[in-house]
Amino acid sequence: MRFEMLGELRVLRDGVPADLGPAKQRAVLAVLLVNAGRAVPTQQIVDAVWGEEPPENGANVVQKHIAGLRRVLDPDRAPRTPGELVALTPAGYVLRLDGHTVDAHEFTAAATRAPTAELVRAGLMLWRGEALAGLTGPFFDSARARLAEIHATAWERWAELELGRGRDAALVPELARLVEQFPLREGLRAHLMIALSRSGRQAEALAAFRSARDYLVEQFGTEPGELLQETHRRVLRGDQAPLPPPLLPAAVSEPAQVVADEPPVRLRIPYVEVLFAVLTPLVTFATGAWIYFVYAAAHHRERRLFVAAGVYAGLLVTAFVFMAVDPSPLDDGDAVSGAEAAGISIWLGTALVAAIHGAVVATHQAGVAALAAVSQRRTGPEPDGRSVRGGR
Repeated sequence: MRFEMLGELRVLRDGVPADLGPAKQRAVLAVLLVNAGRAVPTQQIVDAVWGEEPPENGANVVQKHIAGLRRVLDPDRAPRTPGELVALTPAGYVLRLDGHTVDAHEFTAAATRAPTAELVRAGLMLWRGEALAGLTGPFFDSARARLAEIHATAWERWAELELGRGRDAALVPELARLVEQFPLREGLRAHLMIALSRSGRQAEALAAFRSARDYLVEQFGTEPGELLQETHRRVLRGDQAPLPPPLLPAAVSEPAQVVADEPPVRLRIPYVEVLFAVLTPLVTFATGAWIYFVYAAAHHRERRLFVAAGVYAGLLVTAFVFMAVDPSPLDDGDAVSGAEAAGISIWLGTALVAAIHGAVVATHQAGVAALAAVSQRRTGPEPDGRSVRGGR
């Protein structure tokens, strides 16, 4: 059986495409295929396939799709027996590829380790279109981006090997097409300049550099990198062998496979805490401006917020002192003394600033919690069992 993801996802049994079922079931298979050989937790499958709109009973829905995939991929399996191709482990579901092939693995091996241009080109011919076409969401975007990076690097390596064989003039049309397809790859642009220069077309090689520079400046406001700059200098000198430094292929683990990033940790805004932080100083006419910061300092273990609480309390005292030192004359209801006006300004300003500051603190703490979750995911719990905390 052959699994293919360099285009639309498909599975071939004896060369015949299998019916993989509904779109969500195909997406579940894609998640397992991207992580082939590794267990994928059910919740990660739910996050990757459904994103921001997960089903209420996500685990049951995933189990249903797994059962459907087992019927397609392992039709000879006896009912109610453990799956061998799609297996359930304590860590999650795993797609086992013993004896089966994956086009992305074959391509990656050819792109990074094939010794000849012909073998690299054979790997490139495995592409049928955009990888994982039709599958949307951060998980699939990440996997697609990784494959696209290897794809572009493979073309650069192929061109380098062909230039090493002296096929300069014949490469120009193909390199021009590749530059148009991958405009950000300076390696391909450098190879085009080399091929043109070696073919006696120095003016066109210099024009290719100007085109690259104009594109980078216009699109990103940056100058070409050292690779293009050095190639440009060599073309100007008339160096007929200005090969750039060898391109280093992307490192690939054994077995070669593309592993997508972990699904992003979602930032959850604590709306109740934000409302508490905003409304407390406003409803209490600033007299309670310090209350939220005492709570936040204790709840989030941020000692500096005790200082903020003290500052707001001090501002309130200052406002009352100003209003008490030089009160308005009792016989003039419209008159307000300068000190009293200053006190009122400090009073109202304290309420407004404390409300805004409190909202920022509450939202910031949500971000700290999200970063802590990422840290824990990557480093695991500390030896004493406590989670890694962020923001401290």
